[in-house]
Amino acid sequence: MIKRSVMTIPYNITLIGLSEQLTELFNITRWDEKYFYQLDNIHTKNNERIFLTYSPNEFNKFVQIIYESLTQMPSLNKLTKYLNSLLVILLNLDQPIIWITPSGLKISLSTMVYTSVFN
Repeated sequence: MIKRSVMTIPYNITLIGLSEQLTELFNITRWDEKYFYQLDNIHTKNNERIFLTYSPNEFNKFVQIIYESLTQMPSLNKLTKYLNSLLVILLNLDQPIIWITPSGLKISLSTMVYTSVFN
């Protein structure tokens, strides 16, 4: 459920971004004039559906707990710091950084400064 969120932590995911990602896993249902976020049983440990209130919002508290757990996790903090320090080193080499995602998308970052030879 949270793989996508974990993968976006190095890109500084926000609480709102995490909420949007998790909202996709829930269905909004209505019961007795109240609205709930419903998580299907295939995502739960005991195969029972989970309902979180829409207002006052238990869902926001749920998102906040997950966000704090992911962003405060020591191993992820260390990984993020490592990747940031590696990026600084690579940028100082004045070479483009090229990354091909698992889906085949090619991403490149270059800080090289080009000057015109025609003055």
